[in-house]
Amino acid sequence: MNAIDLHLGLRLRLRRLALGLTQDRLADRLGCDRGHIDRLEEGRTRATANELVALSSFLGVPMVWFFDHPRPRSLTHIQPFNRRPEHGGAQVLVFPYSKAASGSRRP
Repeated sequence: MNAIDLHLGLRLRLRRLALGLTQDRLADRLGCDRGHIDRLEEGRTRATANELVALSSFLGVPMVWFFDHPRPRSLTHIQPFNRRPEHGGAQVLVFPYSKAASGSRRP
């Protein structure tokens, strides 16, 4: 899992929810199972070029939309990577609504 896969997955989920689509509906459209959509949204699976083309077409956004602005202003507001001692010094994404967001933040 890397930051780009996580960001793409978050953008995918943001757009899917904005359109009122379920993971099942999106999976049917892409010809895959719901589990694959879930793994894409969680950043556990990397989207192929063909999937990006299909997703952008079905969701009505250009492919670059998935990679735009590193700080979406809605559901998926991402803060910079921080090294967190509670995660063994690993880099983690910090979300304002998660437990990871509590405590001090470093820019």
